[in-house]
Amino acid sequence: VEGGDVFRGGRGWDGQLGHEVVTEIELEPRIVPRMQDKSAASVSCGRAHTVALTDNGNVWSWGDNKAGQLGLGNLISTCEPQVIKDLDEQEIVMVDCGAEHTVCVSIANEVYGFGHGVYDQLGLGTLGIFPNPQRIPGLTAVPRIR
Repeated sequence: VEGGDVFRGGRGWDGQLGHEVVTEIELEPRIVPRMQDKSAASVSCGRAHTVALTDNGNVWSWGDNKAGQLGLGNLISTCEPQVIKDLDEQEIVMVDCGAEHTVCVSIANEVYGFGHGVYDQLGLGTLGIFPNPQRIPGLTAVPRIR
């Protein structure tokens, strides 16, 4: 992220670079077109997905979605950045990605997770694939660590 714009580069086989053309490798950083002028505050990348947090608290995701790690309520991969609508009512202040899962923290210090939770890496106490954001019980009012 530079000046609020999101730049891409690297391997793009699964759409994680945020453009329509699936590329083997991009060596030159380029702006993700759909994220231009969105005022991104931070970006995190998983194995083959990308999540961006904008200054207004919106969370955008794109790339591989075989485990629901995009939080869009389905298992359909997309190379086009999409807003995670289930987080619209939360004021998200932090995002982070694992290989095939994503975790978000709200201003109220509530933690939400989605994606691959087969080994309980989401901390839900239930094993499975979670394509919608789930509030993680027991992680309420957790202070943020930077």
